Amino acid sequence: MMRPMNILLAIDQSLASRAAEDCVLDRPWPPQSVVRVLCVAPVVPPIASRVPAIAGAPMSFTPLSLANDMQTQELVQNAYAEVSKRACQALRAQGFVAEERTRFGEAGPEIVSEALEWPADLIIVGSRDRSTMKRLLLGSTATHVVQHAHCSVEVARAADEA
Repeated sequence: MMRPMNILLAIDQSLASRAAEDCVLDRPWPPQSVVRVLCVAPVVPPIASRVPAIAGAPMSFTPLSLANDMQTQELVQNAYAEVSKRACQALRAQGFVAEERTRFGEAGPEIVSEALEWPADLIIVGSRDRSTMKRLLLGSTATHVVQHAHCSVEVARAADEA
């Protein structure tokens, strides 16, 4: 008899993430396997770091700017939590045991950390089709996960991105 698996499904709002979700939905898994749906929300930099300083003017934080930063981060957090929630609902509707999880930071390292801490038996992640130059400049979440994960990783591509 096969033992249950811990499957970490790392998603965002991309077509590649939808393909990763389909990988989970389209195959049989051992009974009582758990799918943890992970969305990694970026940390929004403070307003002061996003606005160029006027020469000679001191940078300062006001209660209003701090409140705006907190509201912005909360909006980002809620948007990513909603993506995770929607995916969990779709998985549960198909009979899966699914958990929602949102983390903050850079996607690749956060996915690897979550997989290790949980611990995951398998990570499923989508990959966008990027040119070599974009991959070099922006990095690749899927590449980072494949290179650093302690467990097996499956990389899914959307049909039109293959």
